[in-house]
Amino acid sequence: MKITTHGGGLFGDLPVNLRRRLGLPPKSGDGVHRWIFKAACILKEHYQQPLVFRVIREAVSECGRSVHDREISDAIAASDHPASQSQEGPPAFRSKPRWPETDWAMVRKVVEDHPDAEDFFGGIELNGWSVLQRLFPGNPLVCMGDDIRRMETKPLEAWRDSWRKMQFVVPSPMNALTGVNQKGEKSNRCLDNTGKCRFAVVEFDKHPEDVQAAIHAHLDSRLPLSAVVHSGGKSLHGWYYAENRTESELRLFMEHAVRLGADPATWPRCQAVRLPGGMRSNGVTQAIRFFNPGYGGLFS
Repeated sequence: MKITTHGGGLFGDLPVNLRRRLGLPPKSGDGVHRWIFKAACILKEHYQQPLVFRVIREAVSECGRSVHDREISDAIAASDHPASQSQEGPPAFRSKPRWPETDWAMVRKVVEDHPDAEDFFGGIELNGWSVLQRLFPGNPLVCMGDDIRRMETKPLEAWRDSWRKMQFVVPSPMNALTGVNQKGEKSNRCLDNTGKCRFAVVEFDKHPEDVQAAIHAHLDSRLPLSAVVHSGGKSLHGWYYAENRTESELRLFMEHAVRLGADPATWPRCQAVRLPGGMRSNGVTQAIRFFNPGYGGLFS
């Protein structure tokens, strides 16, 4: 069955009863991953896999974060599992750690405790290349890209003439030019060729900037805030120094951040984030609003 578009896209052209079952596609931080799986289960009752993939991909194209084709394909494949009718989904999805819901009372308390944090992060743009050299000292392998689907790994110095045109970077040094991903395929960016976590990056898409600033000031008491990068959109991304921290410690930190409204999409070690000083696809600079070269706590 072919669905044609009439201004509302593929999703808008679905039968009303299906759209009601699916609900509106959520924004990043509000359960995009869960919605993709739910949509796969429902749509496969009516359409073939290629169309299911296209509908989902279009529906989440403006959710506020990058959604890889693999995330959609994996959800469609998992929807074949007998357990997919349960609320929690099939084992492959149930085994993934759940993230806490936003605690709005905690958010309000943090804002009250840090009323002037936004002033501290100011609007001054710092020298991007100098900051990158300090974030990645010793000329390690660094993975960057102008598109999430076109990431490349090479020594930091090899990026000197082109880094400013890049949008994304993996916030930890890489240990090899390529690795083998979970599909057994060669990849420029995967867990296999990503080194130990150097920075935990926290971003928000549900708070105004003054609230984000207050939360970043608060989180600095748990891990040292090293840099704050404006996404070029509406988010302040905090880079927290995480070297020599255990995965359990980092998990607790991220859970606390998510409880304050952070997007858990930045949790995977190989996840690409906005490059400090880089450029969005629309030409807007991802300005560095704050940098602490000593990586030490400021607000604790």
